[in-house]
Parts: sequence; structure tokens; C-alpha cells
Amino acid sequence: CFKELATESGPRYAGATLDNYQATVAGQRAVVAQLRGLQERGFDWCREQGGGLVLYGPEGTGKDHLQFAMLRSAVVDCGYRVKWRDGLRLQDEIRKALRDNKEPELRDALHEPHILAISDPLPPKAESGAQLSDWNLGWLRDVLDRRYRSKKSTWITFNGASTADLKAVLTPQLTARLV
Repeated sequence: CFKELATESGPRYAGATLDNYQATVAGQRAVVAQLRGLQERGFDWCREQGGGLVLYGPEGTGKDHLQFAMLRSAVVDCGYRVKWRDGLRLQDEIRKALRDNKEPELRDALHEPHILAISDPLPPKAESGAQLSDWNLGWLRDVLDRRYRSKKSTWITFNGASTADLKAVLTPQLTARLV
């Protein structure tokens, strides 16, 4: 239920909707219009095709607000099971799972929901031009590829100017599984 999602993420986005998003430039308004169109389709694109959603742009433009607005609709309007993770906290979860010998359980938990949403899956250094380690890429690739093959939707927010920026950090293969 959305209450669990809001508890996990904190109160900032608990009330996020497309209607209360503050679009200040034409590009933001265009994104909101596209998201409304996806919302009106009823999220069947998630279940039938495993369609992903990538929201990118500079820091502070409201990508997480928009992601939560869409997650709210997927849960409340369509009954989808969703899981949200902050990228840095996810990295901590992975380290803990490895330490506690529970990595398969974490992978399964990330595979289970209809929609897995990750806010900024890249460490801050990666977003400023550094590369992710091969191990980090491999772990993320495994999660994304498993979800992709099962037609399960994965949504991310990314601090970058384009999907080309995402490809440069995540590789074209992983970006294709998201887009």
C-alpha cells in the first residue's frame, strides 16, 4: 500500500501528485503532460511490456516528486506492488546482505514487486564523471536484467542531461533495459 511506501521514503513525497508538482519551465510541463498520458493508460505498459521510466535532469528539478506521484497512482489506482529505494541506501543494503550472507534474499526482494523505483542509483562520484566499479555495474546489471526478462518495470531518477549521460555511466546495455 502507498502508506508503506511513504513511510519508507519519509514525509517529503507522501503527498506528491502530478497536480501539486511545481513546473516552472516548459520542459517540466512537457514531462508532466507525458506522465499524465502514461497515468491515463493505467500502467498496463508496466505489466504487459515491463516498461521502465527514467526521469533525468539537473539536481533539484523535482524528479523524485514526479516518481512518487507516479508510484502513488500505480499503487492507489491500479493496485501495483511497488518498492522504492534510495540509491545510496541500496548500496548499504547490498553491503549488509553480502556481510550477512543474505544476498540472494535481497535480489529476490528487489525482483518481487511490479515496479522497483530507485532514486539516484549512481553514487555521487559516478554522476560527476567517475565510473562505477565493475562489481557495482555487475550487481545492478543482474537486478535490472532479471526484472527486464520477467517484464517487470524499473523506474529510476538520474541527475544528468540525457539518456546519453546515463549510457556513459551505466553502459548502453543497462540503459536499454531501463528505457
